[in-house]
Order: sequence, then C-alpha cells, then structure tokens
Amino acid sequence: MEINGLLPIGSVVLLKNSKKKVMVVGLAQRSAQNPDRIYDYVGVVFPEGFLDASKIILFNNNNIDQVFMVGYQDAEELSFKMRMDEALRKLRTEGEDEDTTALIRDVVPTRFHVTLVNEANPEDKHEIELSNSIIIGRKPVCDIVLENDKSVSRKHCRLFINEGLVYVEDMGSTNGTSVNDTKILEATEIRTGDAIAMGRKRFIVSIQK
Repeated sequence: MEINGLLPIGSVVLLKNSKKKVMVVGLAQRSAQNPDRIYDYVGVVFPEGFLDASKIILFNNNNIDQVFMVGYQDAEELSFKMRMDEALRKLRTEGEDEDTTALIRDVVPTRFHVTLVNEANPEDKHEIELSNSIIIGRKPVCDIVLENDKSVSRKHCRLFINEGLVYVEDMGSTNGTSVNDTKILEATEIRTGDAIAMGRKRFIVSIQK
C-alpha cells in the first residue's frame, strides 16, 4: 500500500504479515537498539493499547498493509506533519548535517541517560534512559520509585525532554520540588551538576546523550 506523507497520531493500521491492528502513538522515533535509525511511527496494539515498553512497535509507511482509520487532523497537526515529513526526507536523503539537525530538533526525540545520586547516600542511585517523560514518586508504578519516605508524594514530579533539553516539573506534590534550592513553580531546565530536591531527598543530576 502506497502512503504519501505521514499518518496522524491516532491512526489505526494493519501491518504486512500481521493479524493484529496497530494504533499510531508517535512519529519519527529512534530505535533504542540502533539510535542512528529513525522510523516513521511508534505504535501500540489495538484495542489493548500500551501494555509495557517491550510491546511497542516501530514501523515505516512501507510496512503498512491497510489503513482502518486516519487520526484527527486540524491546521496545527497538518503544519506539524509537513515539517516532520520534510525533516525525515532530508535526513534520509542528505544525512544529518547542521541544517537538518535544526529542522528535526523539535520533531525527532532525543535520548538521554539520566542518573540521580542521593547527596546524603551515594549508594542510593537511580539510572534511566529518558526518551520522552518519566515520573518520580513513591508509588510503585512510577518510573523511579522513592519508597519509604512520606515526604515524597506518590507521583511527585516528572522529567521530560523539550527541544533537546531536559526539564523537571512538579506534579502537585505536597512538599514541592526544588532545583538548586529554589522551589519550582513551572517546568524548569536541569543540567549535569544540578540538585533536585523532592521532599527530604536531594539528588545530584548527571545527564548524558
């Protein structure tokens, strides 16, 4: 099946040699195993949705056999998709030079290796690959779990990437989140060497691509 351009998020497709439908949940995704390779889409099985990270599906237009539904489109989505189509076209035909990097900065996710080291207890260390957004808190379902400390809320804060930079944002926690001893009221950029405090816990940040 020939598809011109990218399908919008929310589209439901059937891949070649597959019997299970897939819903598009993201565009222009790098492979964790091969970061130099970029796929048109990331998807989840339909109708079950996201089950766990091992069940996501990376695929391209040429892997699609049938389109069952095209996701929601408006002027903003169409403008965004046009920029992404151009970014992917240039990336695949000309390589990732400075102009192409600038073009894809907002549309191709960047991956970071983030380490949080407890300032008071360096053995309390948390490492995670950040490609989208992670949640830190006391609740077991969080990506980084800070258990046995009630000064940390169940879902305390989140780390996320925006325009190639890493940010921390409080999630309405009881005791707040601070960066370098300043309580944050909005999403705040963090860099290697910064200190993030969540309740009574204070962590030194290390960020590497």
